[in-house]
Amino acid sequence: MKDKFQLLSALRSIQYELNVLHCYSRECPDCYELVQSKLDKLCSFILDTDNNDLWNKWNSSDEVREYGELLRETAVRLVCDMEKHQSMLVWNEVLNAGQYVELLSESIREELSYFGMDVNSRLLFVGSGAFPLSAITIAKETGVQVVGVDIDGDAIASGNRVAEAIGMGEVVTFQKSEPNKLTFIEGATHVIIASLVQNKNEVLEQLKPMISKQTKIIVRYGNGLKSVFNYSLEENVQKDWNITDIRRNTSIYDFAILQTKS
Repeated sequence: MKDKFQLLSALRSIQYELNVLHCYSRECPDCYELVQSKLDKLCSFILDTDNNDLWNKWNSSDEVREYGELLRETAVRLVCDMEKHQSMLVWNEVLNAGQYVELLSESIREELSYFGMDVNSRLLFVGSGAFPLSAITIAKETGVQVVGVDIDGDAIASGNRVAEAIGMGEVVTFQKSEPNKLTFIEGATHVIIASLVQNKNEVLEQLKPMISKQTKIIVRYGNGLKSVFNYSLEENVQKDWNITDIRRNTSIYDFAILQTKS
């Protein structure tokens, strides 16, 4: 029982610190540096095998689930605001986003090896965010044309500014729209659903009648302890999709490649 309270204490402590830093950052944007440090610690917490063992032992507890969800919602709100701040720094030439892209290229190449993208591919990125380095990095690495969508209009404006600042505005564009209202999707060879998209099953249902059998849908997600920083993927999706599930011990999110069964 002691280890349950050890886990609860850690979840509540990280959530509290992130929440406080979020308040500080609104008053002093320089505090986002402290936010990044705390998010790095959250990532380390998620990847720790002992913490995973504790989560697997106690995740049926209502308290553990409650504070895990509270931590995730706090982290997601903070990440969204921090991305808008980073986008503004890039637009004002204070932050070199090109360096971020170079660093991200290393970590994303492992994913790309599963996707089969090339210059003839077309990618729809759902939940691209305000600082859309994944979408931009994929375009840079593969030459694929990318359209990103997000429900946040400010994030869309920020994303287009970042793409322009990096010199990728001709290849990567962002739109505020629901997936089922996009003409681009009819020719999309690939779709990526970001890990911070909450309603993954709803998005998949919207996409299903609009894509071809050859279209690959890559769903980034976090189940288990990874759900304290990502939204989960429900197991019932298997009835409608052929799934290749890629679990990674060294990444804070996993991904599944889905293709329609009919």
